[in-house]
Amino acid sequence: MVGRQLCVVSCMLFIARVTSVKIESGESNIFDSSSGLQELYNTGLLGAFITTIVASISWQLVASAFPLPFLASPITYFLLRWCLLLEASGICTGAWVIASIHRKNAGFQRDEVYIGTAESRSSLGKSDHSVNLHDGIGHIVKLPGFANNAPSKLKALMKKDPSIAEYINSQVDSLERGDRARTDSSEEE
Repeated sequence: MVGRQLCVVSCMLFIARVTSVKIESGESNIFDSSSGLQELYNTGLLGAFITTIVASISWQLVASAFPLPFLASPITYFLLRWCLLLEASGICTGAWVIASIHRKNAGFQRDEVYIGTAESRSSLGKSDHSVNLHDGIGHIVKLPGFANNAPSKLKALMKKDPSIAEYINSQVDSLERGDRARTDSSEEE
């Protein structure tokens, strides 16, 4: 939520202003520190960092330890409404204007200019490789000799319930077909 981020930044700037220190000339520095360190104290950033970190982490810890009471709290409800109001105000939609200006200054163009449309890629023989969509998280990866090297408990389960063995073998077969299709398409290119 952009409204939440805007609220956090606003709180940090407010806290920085509240915790900043202004030492008049001729007065001693806080903790008898050097002038450079005193300049850092004058910015208020130290107070903002400490307050923001402590406040952010403490709320997260409370929310993770007691989620239902945290969400039922009127303070949480008020803060959520405030963040949604900031989001709905459109204050942060100026990022799209900045992105548009950056696109024009940098000379960015649409993807079709660089890689072409799906039809033009297909006509040139550069089709999208949908076979590769089966790789990655959530997809079974073929292990060499899986049925022989499977864990003993899985082997026992496959002997006990033949439908599990059929399912695993069908998955291995489909992955082998995908590997062959991928190999064939890479040889054609």
